[in-house]
Amino acid sequence: METEAAGGELESMAFEAWRGDEPAPWMAAHARYVTVNELLVRLGSFGLGLTWRVRFYEDEDWLGGIMKLSEGGVGTLELLALLPSDLQAINADFVGYAGTERVLVLREFDSSSWELLTADPWVLGEIRRQFPDAAPLAMEHWEESPWWEEPLPEEWGSKVGRRVVGWARGAAAPPPYEST
Repeated sequence: METEAAGGELESMAFEAWRGDEPAPWMAAHARYVTVNELLVRLGSFGLGLTWRVRFYEDEDWLGGIMKLSEGGVGTLELLALLPSDLQAINADFVGYAGTERVLVLREFDSSSWELLTADPWVLGEIRRQFPDAAPLAMEHWEESPWWEEPLPEEWGSKVGRRVVGWARGAAAPPPYEST
């Protein structure tokens, strides 16, 4: 696997997905799960401009539809609209690209922790600030040749922001009109 990116040296870290954070006053005291939606929102403007590819490692038909859509690239807002707000995947990869450059990998691991791979110092600092238990993860932990290092499809990013999310979660309709 590559150990450098355009932003510098790749760094890897992991943090617990189940949080014992102090709940909001209106919530019962219990552990809560950090979802990918929460992570995308916490990335703020950095994450807003990214295009995503997604891979779930569980056999759910509706998850396969999201994976198929993401092969050509899915914008952050579209991904937030497609994914249930309480999604707890067992194992999944969310790979963020700025144009054609991979800038972030979020891995939901065993429904218990999040792993992150990036060279962006702001993202690393923000994750450490928001999740103080985030700890370095050895680069050897990642696969030798992960799927996201394969070349991007030719149509990469061409439909980002052009699909209309249908009434059924994960369903996408064609654009309401074709531009000429």
